[in-house]
Amino acid sequence: MRRKFKKGAFVLKEGVTDLVAFEKPIEAQLKEIIAWAERNRVELAFGTTENNTYICEYKVVANTNQLCRGLVAELKAMVKKLFPKLSLSHEFSGDCW
Repeated sequence: MRRKFKKGAFVLKEGVTDLVAFEKPIEAQLKEIIAWAERNRVELAFGTTENNTYICEYKVVANTNQLCRGLVAELKAMVKKLFPKLSLSHEFSGDCW
């Protein structure tokens, strides 16, 4: 059976030069989001790009497009509580085995 996937990244904050100092005040909230992702089998990574942009990368694999979209929407809602001005950098979707 073919499964569906969505993979992408949210841009959260530009100009982050000290990742440890930046994440320290929001560490508890990030851990909650990561725990949710683990429970829902969502691959997730927070970090900075080479141009000091703080991003959230994700990959969702599920049986239906609707479930993929729902998990991405739930993730976005949680991340938006911390970063109200987030934007979508890119997103890909398709079939996988």
